[in-house]
Amino acid sequence: MISPIRESAVIEMSGATFVIKSMNADLQDIVLRGKGGVERTVDYSQFYNGLAAGTIRIPGHSPQRTQKSWRPREYAEAVFRSDLVKLFESDRYYKAGIEEQKTLSETLARQHGKKVPSAKTIKSYQRKYARGGFDSLLPDFSSRGGAGWANKLEQKLLAKEMILQIYATDDKINITSITLLINDKLRDHLDVNGKPQRISSKTVSRIIHELPRELVLCGRVDAKTYRLASRQAVNAFNVEYAFQLMQVDAKTIDQYVIDEFGNRYTQITLYSMVCSRTGYPVGIFVTPGAPSEYTLLKLFEFFFSPKDDDFKARFGIDSQWPAPCGIAQVLLDNASENAGGVALEIVRDLGIEIHYARANRGDDKPFVESLFKTLEQRLFKRMPGAKKSSEPLAGVS
Repeated sequence: MISPIRESAVIEMSGATFVIKSMNADLQDIVLRGKGGVERTVDYSQFYNGLAAGTIRIPGHSPQRTQKSWRPREYAEAVFRSDLVKLFESDRYYKAGIEEQKTLSETLARQHGKKVPSAKTIKSYQRKYARGGFDSLLPDFSSRGGAGWANKLEQKLLAKEMILQIYATDDKINITSITLLINDKLRDHLDVNGKPQRISSKTVSRIIHELPRELVLCGRVDAKTYRLASRQAVNAFNVEYAFQLMQVDAKTIDQYVIDEFGNRYTQITLYSMVCSRTGYPVGIFVTPGAPSEYTLLKLFEFFFSPKDDDFKARFGIDSQWPAPCGIAQVLLDNASENAGGVALEIVRDLGIEIHYARANRGDDKPFVESLFKTLEQRLFKRMPGAKKSSEPLAGVS
């Protein structure tokens, strides 16, 4: 899907029609050109706040349901393909000679760390890009493969056996060491070319992380070290840019509270949305009672609302709050309120891909959990009305 916010796109603002002339990411400015050549410069935050408030509209555009997700390696390949298409369709390339064309394509390939594909392949990229834009150039590496694992079945069985016998019982053996031991055992096993079979350390690491947790906790490492390794192993998102992955969670605030209408509560709930790239909280919503599907939607409503002067006046803040923008993915826990049909349908209709953390594993959402801990220790326990029910009583061990 081609982004509607791009150069040459048409927008409507204050009843007038403008065309986006340029978008300067370094200066955070968007230059608009109107009828008669009139130009107007708008700040990024002002532009996105206007979109959220409805004062800026994109004619004929509505959010589309998310269709496809990609890994960073697939995205990098799509960027290379789109750059190739733009190069081959540029005037500079068209007017250049054969040798200069070859130099231009090789220079672009070196910048991306890749080889120049054949002319037939590049023509297929051009056809795909003309039909479906950038998304059509995204490869699906996860569906590729073949008989690789089937051919490694013997190595995998031997590796699993040696991991259970040696690696899981001796904390002095690391992945490199166990890989060397496995390959030493595989010397007598020859492949179709008569060479000794081998297995990579990456494959050994994957086998280890597929094993049940209890098999390694007993004799190999302590629980803290294992949780650290496990957290690193399951971090499969590889977040590259801000707002790509948002961590969302709820926390019960143990306090006596009276609202502006005089209603009394013995418990309130804090919802928070934290960016996984920056660790910055971009959405906060507090509600009386327990977490619910409704409060999850209110958190998204808070994030997508314009962060203008009215917002600052409403909450009494002076600093600049991050302006609303598109979210690629959201990471939720396995609570029942996060599985409600209405909430999930609305989130998906906004084009957001939903992921879930593992059960009872707060380390899958480290940034939002760290925020909750900081607020608990430095704010909630020191506020009036704090019950401090989690602290032990004096004289009681």
